[in-house]
Amino acid sequence: MALSSVSGMKKKEKTFIIQGEKIKTLDDFYDEVSRLLGSLTGKGASSRNLNALIDVLRGGFGAHEFMEKITIVWSNFHLSKKFEGKKAVLEILSEAENVTFITEEFSRND
Repeated sequence: MALSSVSGMKKKEKTFIIQGEKIKTLDDFYDEVSRLLGSLTGKGASSRNLNALIDVLRGGFGAHEFMEKITIVWSNFHLSKKFEGKKAVLEILSEAENVTFITEEFSRND
């Protein structure tokens, strides 16, 4: 009986915080995502692109399980420079089915 009550418990979503003050280019963004969720670089080949971002958001690379529900908070969003590709990145983060995406205009350390 105890097993069924444990299996019925809701698992808390993992939260990953992107530090917006570090993002000035698309490469900076990829560095931050790799630090949080797992490498965007495949075996010997560079995979720093939007398709790799979609894959790492889905999970299965160490930080979270495949299609596990996660929350991504982009803190200090206003400090992130406008970079080429930012619009596409925001669309992917907003539309990923297993991701709750939040932007914050202040530091969590304030």
